[in-house]
Amino acid sequence: MTHGNAGDLISALELRVERYGAGGHPDYPVVTILIDGQERLACHGRRGYKGFSPTQILGARSPLLPGDAPRRVAVYGCCCGITRCGCVAALVSQRGDQVTWTDFRDFTGVYDGPATQASPEGGVLLPFPDLVFDARRYRAEIERATADRAWQTPDWQAADLLWQFLDQERSHLARLGWVPDGIRSDYREGQFDAWLTDTGGREQIRVRLTAGDGTPADRARLMADALVRTEPGHWPVARRHSLIRP
Repeated sequence: MTHGNAGDLISALELRVERYGAGGHPDYPVVTILIDGQERLACHGRRGYKGFSPTQILGARSPLLPGDAPRRVAVYGCCCGITRCGCVAALVSQRGDQVTWTDFRDFTGVYDGPATQASPEGGVLLPFPDLVFDARRYRAEIERATADRAWQTPDWQAADLLWQFLDQERSHLARLGWVPDGIRSDYREGQFDAWLTDTGGREQIRVRLTAGDGTPADRARLMADALVRTEPGHWPVARRHSLIRP
């Protein structure tokens, strides 16, 4: 940590892709956020949070990259894996040669991933201090983490492509009453989980999909077709999770 031109404490950002889940499964990577070498945003009280997958939080259009105006970005999601359950969301903005994360809040039923269409209001204020980063080093770290693809396994490539295919079918799935949230490969080889939330935001389901043989693209296309060409009542739902808190 250093001092900026105006006396602000400048923190160092590190984005580390790590294995998540029982046994550190290689197809469950999450981006751990280190601030000055420490993970400072993973818990508050009894509430735990974890990072998003690399495909959600990194890339050329990473939601961590500041825009023309401040916007609220979920940098961590609930440790249960369902972002609508809760998150750590900060206002990300750039002024001059500094990027800041300020006003950390926890939102329920708002975020499906790191970003939303508009910055939401309300939420529960979290006692995390504001953070200031050197803009050049901040952007360089996002580029470095994005370029490092060593974490991708063949199953992850299939899961990544499956997500892209389902994203292309978002309008069709919405007509069926569902919005895709994310994809994960299961612990068993050749099986994948698709998470979807109903368009009313009341329930999230986990649909178990099975891939055949072939390239990651072939397997992803097969699973995507099995979902979009089938009525929701016939989907192999492995789990249902209510998003409505009593």
